[in-house]
Amino acid sequence: MDKLLTSISSTLLENFENEFIIINGSKYFFQNKFTQLSEGKIDSFCFIDGGNGEIIGSGSFSLNYNKISRVFFSGTKYVNSKTESFFSLAKKTESKISFETDPEKFFAEIEENISCYDACCILRECSELTSASEVSNCSTIVLDGSFDTIEYCASFFDELKQKCLSSQTILLGVSKTSEFVSNKGRPVSFVLNELNKNNHEKWIYYSDILQDKFETCFVKLHSKSEHILRVDFLSEQKTLLNSALENLSLNCSDPVFFGYPFGLIMADDFARVSKQEVSELKAEAFVKLGKHSNLVEEAAKSSDAHSILDKAKF
Repeated sequence: MDKLLTSISSTLLENFENEFIIINGSKYFFQNKFTQLSEGKIDSFCFIDGGNGEIIGSGSFSLNYNKISRVFFSGTKYVNSKTESFFSLAKKTESKISFETDPEKFFAEIEENISCYDACCILRECSELTSASEVSNCSTIVLDGSFDTIEYCASFFDELKQKCLSSQTILLGVSKTSEFVSNKGRPVSFVLNELNKNNHEKWIYYSDILQDKFETCFVKLHSKSEHILRVDFLSEQKTLLNSALENLSLNCSDPVFFGYPFGLIMADDFARVSKQEVSELKAEAFVKLGKHSNLVEEAAKSSDAHSILDKAKF
């Protein structure tokens, strides 16, 4: 193991000269382009997150319980929140997956080589975007996660984008982690932290990463934060980004997670589907299935073999 640990250390100790990341075939070199963020002003925010849990699933279907939460803040002051819930069913036939929901909503079939559970997760992501499109009278909408979406969600994102641009509502996507890794095998957050050691307390790093419908930057939103956040934003709103992040930083002072918006912490809590909820819904589902419960249980066994081993004691 000693040799492997030395290899890790050597990678992290290497100099930062000519270090870059590659995204969609383009190289983005790291430079000292940090901009200090000033003290923000009180502004209105809507934080959005979603969660789902599988009630019953097999290789051919997945029944999920979903929650979509919107939390409203004015600066550091909590205003109100709304959490919507619904059930979703994904069913696979040959190469297509179709959807049914309760309450009823229309979602087109999806032609992706994925599991039915993953398809339900995609449907939940689309529902988060739809929920964001319904927000009004708010200066900034903050989504949990990046703007990276598969093709299926593209139309939902386009609708949200157009509504935000027409209503002059700033749209941000905040990610706690980033999978971007440099050509020298180091995480982006590590490289930026090292480049900006002992400098600005709160900062934004313009990466110039331009994707199909948005751009990406990296930020530190509290002087005590040990985490660098990835923030996606609309290119059309780039001139408004600094002030929006300065205002957002007022919401990032909770000791539980310095530098991360407390509104997103609350949205995550409201939208989280607990194991207890799933267990109770599963019991209720089998009662409602009645004489058909044995058939469904038999079908579900095709996907729960791992859980048997997980529970086994050796």
